[in-house]
Amino acid sequence: MAERIYGYKEPEVVGKYIAPLAPHDHEDEIQGFLEEIKIGESIKNVETIRKNKIGDNIPVSIMISPIIDNENSTVGASTRCRDVSERLKANQQKEALQAQLFQAQKMEAVGTLASGVAHDFSGLLQVVLG
Repeated sequence: MAERIYGYKEPEVVGKYIAPLAPHDHEDEIQGFLEEIKIGESIKNVETIRKNKIGDNIPVSIMISPIIDNENSTVGASTRCRDVSERLKANQQKEALQAQLFQAQKMEAVGTLASGVAHDFSGLLQVVLG
């Protein structure tokens, strides 16, 4: 799964530092995650941005669990990462459609108001003409 998301082959990343996966404006985030993992804390469903092998930013949801040895020391971390690009696109489309619907409702209200004003004005003109 990580190979599909990031584009790296297993030998390119196993045992390597993970900082190259973070865009420059998210590098401190990785350090914070590592500090939490060192003290045995888990990171659950954090949505953030990561870079793939060719440098494109990818929105992801990350879960990180510490790997604890028999002496209760953190010896590593297990990371689960999910690409949330499609969900974010769907949310953006939903928001755009809601904005269009709201605009259409406003236009309908303006049309109803204009129709009422025209009807009232027509009634006044009939009185004047009569």
